[in-house]
Amino acid sequence: MRLDVERIIRLLPRGKVFPDEPLSRHTSFGVGGRCSALVLPSNVDEIVSLVQYLTEEEAPFIVIGKGTNLLVSDRGYEGVVIKLADNLSLVEQNGELLFAQSGASLSKLVEFAIEHSLSGLEKLAGIPGTVGGAVWMNAGAYGAFFGDRVASVEVVSFSGERLTIDNPRFSYRAGFEGKEKLIITGVYLELTPGDKTVLSSVASDILEKRRKNQPLDMRSAGCVFKNPPGDSAGRIIDWLGLKGKRVGGAQVSPVHANFIVNTGNATASDIYDLINLVRNKVFEKTQIALSLEVVTVGRF
Repeated sequence: MRLDVERIIRLLPRGKVFPDEPLSRHTSFGVGGRCSALVLPSNVDEIVSLVQYLTEEEAPFIVIGKGTNLLVSDRGYEGVVIKLADNLSLVEQNGELLFAQSGASLSKLVEFAIEHSLSGLEKLAGIPGTVGGAVWMNAGAYGAFFGDRVASVEVVSFSGERLTIDNPRFSYRAGFEGKEKLIITGVYLELTPGDKTVLSSVASDILEKRRKNQPLDMRSAGCVFKNPPGDSAGRIIDWLGLKGKRVGGAQVSPVHANFIVNTGNATASDIYDLINLVRNKVFEKTQIALSLEVVTVGRF
């Protein structure tokens, strides 16, 4: 693919463009090869211009946030990576509605809601990543799901059209229908009044549980597998004695069996091979086909 980086730079007068960027710098696993260019638009208008150009040129592209749910191939990605993180991170209140741009930190959004005595997000405390990722995956924890609070989503289509989707219907760990051809740029959340002290206590309790039960001191991408109906992927993996199992520098966490961690020198292939080893063992013993919660990018 021939990419006119100079033209992209002209399209993004306030944005930033990084040709041949290592994606290991942009994922929580700390692995992954290079992309053709990593682009940080400064606003939605720049996203529109960029997407229109890439679509016209039939240039492949993907959108990422903070990379907390991604496994990027060691071969990298032959295309443009549009990163929406701190460069698109506005959060503001309008009564009981909160608006957040897709690059805003989910953890900071939860803190913002609590500070403004708004209930509905406190059980999501400690989930890493961005608001856009939370919409994309319908992030959830302890019986609460981000999509339950979404009133509308602002998006840019792959043709460069700005749209608003009202009352999108979310499904478990899968976001809303049609998201694959849309770039999420912002979301309106409908929350309810709450007691700040109570909300803070709930969030603190959940953060403490995460510290005790998750390997937060090691590089990972959170839970690797979706829970099968009526069961827990972590419980099944633990029951099969796979905690601590290694492939190269990748390990099934001894703390939480649904986490795979980079012990320091893992490659993306190590992690991918360990994922497949676990899936195969689980299917062999239980006939359950675990689905990935982690999103893979590139060729493995």
